[in-house]
Amino acid sequence: MVKLIGLIRRRPEIELAEFYRIWREDLPPRVKKLPGLRAYRQNHAVPRAKGWPWDGVAELWFDDRDAVGQALASPAGVDLIAFERTFIGETEVLIAQEHEVWEERDLPS
Repeated sequence: MVKLIGLIRRRPEIELAEFYRIWREDLPPRVKKLPGLRAYRQNHAVPRAKGWPWDGVAELWFDDRDAVGQALASPAGVDLIAFERTFIGETEVLIAQEHEVWEERDLPS
């Protein structure tokens, strides 16, 4: 299993609340159409006085690197990327392989 992980910053002309609404409501139906997608997570930045350099992190899970490429090259992937450009200003992306160290149930109480 690999994850496509993207740090996301909204377009400057889009208000933060509207950005999160689009990301939470309008984007997921498009993401769901990606072939080979195993899971999808959104991580919205927690508000703080100073702000953060990024507005959130997205995780898209696939079986392997080839599945990532196939998904993004598919018609659903092309549509997704075009739609993201309407509200996302900047992203930093990496493909990572998860290595679980422990689960919550393994932590001392």
